[in-house]
Amino acid sequence: DAAELAADGGFTVFCYLNGDTEDPYMNGRQVSSSDQGATWSYGKPVLYWPDPTSPSTLSFVAYSSNAADYLSDKTNTSFTFTVPGDVSDQVDLLATALQKDRTLNNTSSGSVELNFKHLLSRVGFKVKASKVSARTITVSALTFSGTMPVSGSLNLLAAENEATPKLTVSATESSPTYEFLTGSVTFESKTDPVQVVDDANGTYMMIMPHKVTSTFDHKITVEYQVEGMQNPKTAVVDLPSGFEFKPNTAYEFVLSIATSAISFDVVETDWNNNSGVSENYPLQPQTPDPVQITGVKVTGRPGGDPETARDTATVYLN
Repeated sequence: DAAELAADGGFTVFCYLNGDTEDPYMNGRQVSSSDQGATWSYGKPVLYWPDPTSPSTLSFVAYSSNAADYLSDKTNTSFTFTVPGDVSDQVDLLATALQKDRTLNNTSSGSVELNFKHLLSRVGFKVKASKVSARTITVSALTFSGTMPVSGSLNLLAAENEATPKLTVSATESSPTYEFLTGSVTFESKTDPVQVVDDANGTYMMIMPHKVTSTFDHKITVEYQVEGMQNPKTAVVDLPSGFEFKPNTAYEFVLSIATSAISFDVVETDWNNNSGVSENYPLQPQTPDPVQITGVKVTGRPGGDPETARDTATVYLN
């Protein structure tokens, strides 16, 4: 929401008079908020709308300022963004579609409305027990790895981005291993999923949108121990070929742990639309019994039964 955008440093805005991109009216002005997004300021000098009796218009476009350290090949509204390998450095990259031909008369009291979209895929993890028990569960390691792109380019003024901004994902792939946990986290054995939160990395990690092209390539590895068990256990899940991480979409991997088995669900939701249907993806376990991985379930795709969707945080800026 707006409060999160304000806490992350606000946004960078560009403005063009009569579409003149060679001489911007606002050329990368920093916009910030000191009241959790209730009001916004771009500092001085204060700029004014063209005379409402003239045919002149202003066009606006913006992206989140927290991305600045991870941009390259930057020319005003065109840049390449790279996802940091350290989860604690990752940021939620947002951008707006082009707000074209705005005037004092066609805006709300001269205020420009910017609708920010998430350009990356968000991944989180939850833990639950298969049944209520007095035993605690300690997760000591949680990693996500695979062959995937880590960068993408964007030109906010390009015609294809006028309606919805979208990264052009690089064809060059890397093999990152994202370490989500930097220390152990202990949970009570409850059947309601509990969010995994790391002291350094927070609640979520961000990855470049892409599709898994081969099974046994993308892996989630979990090291855990149930209280009373002599040795820690390791479980590995392989995402199936065809599984897709989409922009502006949140994914939550739900780890269901028992003394003899572990299973995974994946909850997929549009950040701005939590209605959807369910799909099942069969998986082959890598780890031998008694640690079994039974499958992946995807829910929350737009257009289906709202009752089948699972809620995640909605971030939508008006």
